[in-house]
Amino acid sequence: MAKAIVPFPEICTGCRLCEMACSLKHENVLNAEKSRIRIVKKGVRLDVPIVCTQGNACEQECVEVCPVDCIKVVEGPAIEVVEEECTGCEACVDACPFQCIWMKDEVAMKCDLCQGDPVCVKFCPQQAILYLEGSGDEREKKWKEAKALAGGE
Repeated sequence: MAKAIVPFPEICTGCRLCEMACSLKHENVLNAEKSRIRIVKKGVRLDVPIVCTQGNACEQECVEVCPVDCIKVVEGPAIEVVEEECTGCEACVDACPFQCIWMKDEVAMKCDLCQGDPVCVKFCPQQAILYLEGSGDEREKKWKEAKALAGGE
């Protein structure tokens, strides 16, 4: 079974270090808005990590809907966007049930699991996101819980 990033909203403190680490790795800037992981603030005491499930808790809608097939299941753990092939149609943004795809300069962006070594997980001081292998049912439950808490369902 492939590994995936799993959120634990009940542990997240909203420090946003995961977002900073991600944006620094991928965009060379400390900017939460350029991160491939999002922390959604719900109320005073609830911060919800939202990250791509890599097709584990969804039907890979982003892959299915892409008219130019630039979102691919690559060798290794992740579903990735081939940026050079993306036309910026935003169909994947609309299709993602977890709202984990965003546009930058008319190119779709999403978590690529840092080639199997996600920096967001390394920098989370609370271990509110973990890179786990294991029961698909348990992981799917955690993703759906995070989605519901964030207001996605």
